[in-house]
Amino acid sequence: MGFGYITPAITKWKLDEFMEVIDDLEDELSEKVHHKMCVKNDYNTILLHIVGKSLVTVREILTLCAHGYSDGAMSLGRNLYEQMMIIDFFEEHKKDSDFQEYVDDFFLSYAVQQNKYLRDINKLLSGSNIAELDKEKDELEKKAHHKLKGDYWWSGFDNFSKIAHDAIGRKEDKNIHDFYVIHYLRYKKACVSLHAGCMGNIIRIGSDSGFDIIDTSPKEYGQSTPLVYSVISLIYIIGNVCEAFNIDGTKHIKKLNEIASWYQEKEKVDIKITSK
Repeated sequence: MGFGYITPAITKWKLDEFMEVIDDLEDELSEKVHHKMCVKNDYNTILLHIVGKSLVTVREILTLCAHGYSDGAMSLGRNLYEQMMIIDFFEEHKKDSDFQEYVDDFFLSYAVQQNKYLRDINKLLSGSNIAELDKEKDELEKKAHHKLKGDYWWSGFDNFSKIAHDAIGRKEDKNIHDFYVIHYLRYKKACVSLHAGCMGNIIRIGSDSGFDIIDTSPKEYGQSTPLVYSVISLIYIIGNVCEAFNIDGTKHIKKLNEIASWYQEKEKVDIKITSK
């Protein structure tokens, strides 16, 4: 299917090829897994939710890159990296005797987040359901296996960076360790691009931001950075999903690795151009 239309960036960055891999993978997952899947509180259901969200996010990233908006694409790439690291966490603990407790708490975090949102709204609007919502929070705390502190409480950590640092610290092979460090640094770069602030407002991928204060035009260069960031995370996600559901993902992974290598070479060129 691809894009169904052409822009200079689609041709320049081989975005149609990337999108076609996503189309093929989605068709295969739908045929072999989605319609036969029994949704329940287990790890396979978590993986299915992750890959579904990830494929949507990749489509959004490719669409932004197709129109020259690499900063927005980089910001969305954060979500793919976070999905990758959530899978990494579960894979690391899959053989633990209390693995199901992590899974149960992950699903419970839905209700915890919903309760927090409703409590905040009720407090701000002087609602009448505060007591009822506080009681619900107490009940959720009793069900949880981990302390409800921070957005990533279900993992035993209170924030995402601690999950990432824990993963990096567990990699004994130097090449794998360095790969995780470099990918984490991409995440930090994406955070800077996303958040409002002096640096976030000034730094723009693919341009000399010192001269482009109010320039909102699409950029010819810079798409390589979010594309490398996204495809690497996606390779990890797809690899684990295919393994979990006994799908031969060789052709998908092979193509994505080829695309990743091509983007990495282009990124070197982009860096030279924009650093002049």
